[in-house]
Amino acid sequence: MAQHMLWKRLVIDFGHELVTAIHTPLVWSNQRPSTEEFQMAYANTSLSATKIIEFIKARKEIITSLNLCNSDGFWADDGEYLSLNNKHNFFPSHLGYILGQLGPRLTELRLHNCNDLINSDQGLWSLVALCPNLQLLAVEGLNCRVLATSLADISKLPKLNSLALTCDEGSGQWIVGLDTMPQAWSQLSALTSLELRGHHLLDALPTWLKDMPQLRKLDVSCNANVNLANVTLLTQLEVLALQKLDLTQQPVGDETLSQHAKRILPNLEPLAKNLKALSLARNRFTRLPDFLPKMANMEVLDFSGNKELQVLAPLTPMISAMPRICVMDFREVHKEKGASYWSDAKCTTMKFVAAGAKVLKRRKYAYRVLIDRD
Repeated sequence: MAQHMLWKRLVIDFGHELVTAIHTPLVWSNQRPSTEEFQMAYANTSLSATKIIEFIKARKEIITSLNLCNSDGFWADDGEYLSLNNKHNFFPSHLGYILGQLGPRLTELRLHNCNDLINSDQGLWSLVALCPNLQLLAVEGLNCRVLATSLADISKLPKLNSLALTCDEGSGQWIVGLDTMPQAWSQLSALTSLELRGHHLLDALPTWLKDMPQLRKLDVSCNANVNLANVTLLTQLEVLALQKLDLTQQPVGDETLSQHAKRILPNLEPLAKNLKALSLARNRFTRLPDFLPKMANMEVLDFSGNKELQVLAPLTPMISAMPRICVMDFREVHKEKGASYWSDAKCTTMKFVAAGAKVLKRRKYAYRVLIDRD
């Protein structure tokens, strides 16, 4: 029983394993090695794919969740990125063998910062079909192009309810991730959560997403060129994240918008029946969108990081129209550069946000309004 509980969820962090091997000498257990000693130990240390495979094989009847991290490299404590190129001999073929060994027992698979396993062999994606009971698939830290044809086989996972493919926002690379969602994904009838972040080539949300009745959460943040016109069709959504898309509100009359805005947020009122959480963080809003008072079932509202956002009217009408609202995030809004004191407009913004917090305080349930303290 103890072994079953201990090894049911297995995490293999290549960076951690390497550093642990380097610090094996007992003399380094309570003191840091010198730079020269560390570099020498690092040069003489490597990880064996055979040992990893044998370790997993011995526990294959127990493991249901597998998490592989940092096979590509890792960030050291001093902020330097250490590449693990030539520091291990674990290749896509080894991962494929492991998936074949775990097969139907595996329900969760996570790959974090494992671009060396993905970029060198796009056919690796088809191997997930060896795990028909997979319920969660998460690949994070992508910094390479991913072909839609390669990802089509994910549709062969009938029990998949959570799919996350996120690109490395700090890589500085532009041609990364998907350019389109495979049509075959429309067969994922059990999917409840879809997260596609940082896919700069992704051009649009397909209309077939509206025909996925179980889909409740959608995150398409940080996708520089995505067209959001079809998001209003997804009336089944409960959670929607549209962060860092250079969005702004629909203009009224000759209203001046942010000069940094690239696209206008569609009217999300069609989603009002089911939508409970909306994150529009790190965008280019200069005021709150007009449709917000229509979102009667809203519980979480996030406008953090909208540095040009001004709140120039009381929030009380909006809060009154949202009887379930319990979290509002207004951190890093209405930022003014080079000002030693708040302008009148900034004072107005903070006054109305603070007043909104007092309105929520009168309600019986727990609430939270997040604002800057400075």
